[in-house]
Amino acid sequence: MRALPCATLASALAADGWPYASLVLVACRHDASPLLLLSDLAAHTGNIATDARVSLLFDGTEGRGDRLGGARLTVLGTARPSNAPDDRERFLARHASAAAYAELGDFGFFHVEVERAHLVAGFGRIAWIDRADLLLSGGHAALRAREADIVAHMNGEHGDALALCATRLLGRPAGAWRMTGCDPEGCDLALEGMHARLDFDSPVAGPEEARARLAAPWRVRGRPANRHWRTRKEDAMARKPTRKGGGRKPRKVAVVTGGGTGLGRDAANRLARDGFAVAVLGRRADRLKPRRGEKLHPYPCDVADPAQIKKTVRAIVAELGRIDVLVNAAGVVKRQPVSRITPQTVAYQIDVNLVGTINMSLACVPALKKTRGAIINFSSEFSRVAAPGFLVYCATKGGIDALTRALAVELGPHRIKVNAISPGLVRSEIYFNDNAMTEAEYEKYLAEYGKSYPLGRTGEPAEVSALVSFLASEEASWMTGDVISVDGGGLAS
Repeated sequence: MRALPCATLASALAADGWPYASLVLVACRHDASPLLLLSDLAAHTGNIATDARVSLLFDGTEGRGDRLGGARLTVLGTARPSNAPDDRERFLARHASAAAYAELGDFGFFHVEVERAHLVAGFGRIAWIDRADLLLSGGHAALRAREADIVAHMNGEHGDALALCATRLLGRPAGAWRMTGCDPEGCDLALEGMHARLDFDSPVAGPEEARARLAAPWRVRGRPANRHWRTRKEDAMARKPTRKGGGRKPRKVAVVTGGGTGLGRDAANRLARDGFAVAVLGRRADRLKPRRGEKLHPYPCDVADPAQIKKTVRAIVAELGRIDVLVNAAGVVKRQPVSRITPQTVAYQIDVNLVGTINMSLACVPALKKTRGAIINFSSEFSRVAAPGFLVYCATKGGIDALTRALAVELGPHRIKVNAISPGLVRSEIYFNDNAMTEAEYEKYLAEYGKSYPLGRTGEPAEVSALVSFLASEEASWMTGDVISVDGGGLAS
């Protein structure tokens, strides 16, 4: 959808209900839902006023000898008029030639609220796709806010790099290619009416991670319009790690708890990009499901339940063959004044944050002994600096620091490294769960709290995941028992 500048729009004629289709320009929101610009005089606009249900056919078969072997995606949804400035800006950035029409009084923008989609990608390669599997979930406000800056910077400072990406990675004609948009899954390029799509290897969480990907060409990939789509079975086979006996080195395996959202999810994707087969654990199976572009192995598991931990670890070793790295990222926080703390809230945080980390580590030790692997625990700045309302959370994270040092001493003779990461305030869903903030309120909270750090801002998940990547690598082979701060200078101040 993001790669194609045009699609065939179908609606029901207002007069008699007959299906009517025509070619239209299309752009996408950050979540990948389609945007349209239609004239009031167009048949589609009258049709939508009567019946807002539409479909869009995205045809990725151009350039193939056997066009029926290429990918076609039909998106079903409801077209709604949109006056959102972001929708207008994204559409006109993609289609600059439409700017003159957008100024006319009889043209308007529409957003298609996706219901589901149907993919046909050749014989036996047909599937219905749910909305949740097609679109990205929320949390893109920071990238939307900085998109114009990123685009301007890349076009102004790195035009040569964009041209090389278009020609070397995408096989497009030489020329002064320019970036027209940047979203969580990649960026759009344009040259004299031609369009190209440069995908990230997995979705980014914010503007800083997007900049990091764009600065490293090997972490983006080109996707031509006629890209060959894989079936779900083929995706599963592609994710399957190499086993012993095939003449190839076995693929390393990482296990990440709390891998459904937040820092755990970002760490899991970073390790997957580093070449690990990654098992993600969490209580909610729906959040563990790999999103578009992700290569993760979901294992529903509540780390507060020792029986579930043992069962899950056995399944991971049986299915993936080994464990090289354990990342204990599962965590919960319940913000309460001392007067409102109950035994239940104490047990809840201790069972997940501390006891869960202990039991998960002990369950993985036998496998880690075989690989001489690593354990990476998630602590917090609150293990060393206190704040009102976080009494139990501070205690659990202080326990993580002590656990890390004790495990490092116990497991050192087995060549297992144990370290902890102590982040400051980093963008993460954990705060939504506690404070029930809206996205706008959360962005304001991040901006205000960030001023207290010497570097003047809060952190991005990618900045923590970079340290996870290092500690999981052979470059950290002589590090163990350390608690490392990633906090913008918070502890120093």
